[in-house]
Amino acid sequence: MSYLDRIFETTKEVVTIPNKVIFSDTVGFTEPFTFADNVTLEKAIAVTGTSAFTGAATFAGAVTVGGAATFNGGASAVRSIAAPATLAADVGALQGQFAVGAVAVTASKAAAAVIADVQLPSGATLSAGTISGLAITGDLGGTHTGNCAAISVAEPEAGTWDFFLDFGGATGVVEAESNQTIVVTHKIKCRVNGTTFYLAGASGFSAA
Repeated sequence: MSYLDRIFETTKEVVTIPNKVIFSDTVGFTEPFTFADNVTLEKAIAVTGTSAFTGAATFAGAVTVGGAATFNGGASAVRSIAAPATLAADVGALQGQFAVGAVAVTASKAAAAVIADVQLPSGATLSAGTISGLAITGDLGGTHTGNCAAISVAEPEAGTWDFFLDFGGATGVVEAESNQTIVVTHKIKCRVNGTTFYLAGASGFSAA
């Protein structure tokens, strides 16, 4: 029996591959796998069990995660378009979908297509800079007669959104004010259905 035969047989034997591995064809993982070193997946991969990627992993094909996958080494998704194209469907380097069937669901905690969890627990120190649940960067030096937006809210396939943002009661990002005169020094540029408008940025408040 070859070395790879031992790896993929169904005896539940724990086998360690000490060197870098390249999967050049479609791969399906139906049992828990732990990848502790560099792994390159050149074709589509389906993860239906629980897998942990503790090293660096490169996914050149499509990745479908049907189970739980943990990327302890970080995950980076890149979608490159090298030829003229008309994007008629949703296209993203990283896409998450939260689907609810014909059932009743009560969301008592965070429920989303993508969840960002920032951990700065007691004893940790952020001495400078900013950490955030979402950071948006870019290189916008090219010509764009269309529009580049940091966040884009597309029209739903059916129905409408109830809110743009939904804050809890003790998040630290909402402060109560009443009967105040604001001093506007900045404006945030937005568009609604193709029309530009602005959100006022207040640098200070005073009694009305």
